[in-house]
Amino acid sequence: MKTVTHCIGGKPFGDASGATGAWAPVSDPATGEVTTHVALTGADEVDAAVAAAKAAYTTWSMSPLAQRIAILFRYRALLDARRDDIAALITAEQGKSPLVTKEHRDEVAEYVAGAAAQGAEVVLDGRDFTVRDRENGHWMGISLLDRVRTDGSSWKSRSAWWV
Repeated sequence: MKTVTHCIGGKPFGDASGATGAWAPVSDPATGEVTTHVALTGADEVDAAVAAAKAAYTTWSMSPLAQRIAILFRYRALLDARRDDIAALITAEQGKSPLVTKEHRDEVAEYVAGAAAQGAEVVLDGRDFTVRDRENGHWMGISLLDRVRTDGSSWKSRSAWWV
């Protein structure tokens, strides 16, 4: 069973028993199975996190612009490198289940392609997404579109709700 603890000020916070000693279950919404336990926190942990954030802001705001830009570019590169892992985690946590039929999955994939053809930027493309141990489903990972034209057919499509 996975466990999720906390990181405050760049350091692990709490121990194997959780910050307050209490844990909450995290279930896969698609199956109801408990997959993870997350450590619960109390007021002391929240206060420590706020204090760490204030200290980090002071340092960050005094850093030269070029240094901050370099850090953000490195962060973006890390996100890009782990895009598939991040999409899999989000999909598992949100319980996105397979679309009902292959035709329905294809309809949503065509919506993403059509929006892109009409000038939308496909920021995150979930059309080739599969779920380990559930490869037979009609999966569509999370897709994120930007700059979808409001005068285009993709704006009015019912498939937009499934992306």
